[in-house]
Amino acid sequence: MRITIFGASGATGRELVSQARAAGHDVSVFARSVAGVARQDIRVCQGDIVDAAAVRAALENQDAVLSALGAPSPFQPYPAFLDGIRNIVTGLEAAGPRRFLYLSFVGVPESRHQFGFVGQHLIAPWVLRQATEGHRLNEEIIRASPIDWTIVRAPKLTDGPRTSAYRMGEDLKSRGFVPTIARADVAEAMLQELGQPRYVRCCVTVMH
Repeated sequence: MRITIFGASGATGRELVSQARAAGHDVSVFARSVAGVARQDIRVCQGDIVDAAAVRAALENQDAVLSALGAPSPFQPYPAFLDGIRNIVTGLEAAGPRRFLYLSFVGVPESRHQFGFVGQHLIAPWVLRQATEGHRLNEEIIRASPIDWTIVRAPKLTDGPRTSAYRMGEDLKSRGFVPTIARADVAEAMLQELGQPRYVRCCVTVMH
């Protein structure tokens, strides 16, 4: 499958790239700089997510798009994050692939009850309110679109090893005080949903 990955320079994005290539996908990545994302076995589309024309060009002749984009800081607004997702969705609607998987955060208001007591009452609404609001607004854009989207909400991400011991569903409950999951497991879950769709036009949670 030919896929384009946004946010490939981040820790979760790098996991998506590595696992997608290991699974035999033809991978392209979109990034402002080649440094940090260049590999011999992928195509790099250089550009800025606020540039609608550059985003649309990266979607041409692709089968699916995955986003691991996030704000540089969880404590400050990042308008480019919203503009970038809007450009991706608009590009998908116009001429790109119909399949889109977006990595969100379980702290958005709709799923905050799944985040554990501390996460629900302190972390999401106060400590991470800017990052949470960014994901909430992006989800609104995505959910209003006719494309075949899946929103994957994850709790706090860690650099732990890939375990494949996670749950994925539409209304999961946390088993811990503040749930966490390895980025490698999130990448695996997203790629499995890409290969065997079960949650098209659904918001799902992935957690242990």
